[in-house]
Amino acid sequence: TKDRSVTIPGKIGDSVIQIKNGTACFLDSPCPNKLCVKSAPISKDSDWIACLPNQIFIRIERPGTSKQTDADSF
Repeated sequence: TKDRSVTIPGKIGDSVIQIKNGTACFLDSPCPNKLCVKSAPISKDSDWIACLPNQIFIRIERPGTSKQTDADSF
């Protein structure tokens, strides 16, 4: 809920995530194609975005919502 930029270390380098006005998005990442940076910001509960080459996954979890997994894949 607090507006800020967060640097997260990943497998190939640091990714920068922006949290602003109730949304989250990748500002920068060291991946070659920058698909995560081009992704639309997320804002709804359970929305997610990821940088697969850098192995960073971001998911919106609102306070008071269930933390149960709805599906598993192996």
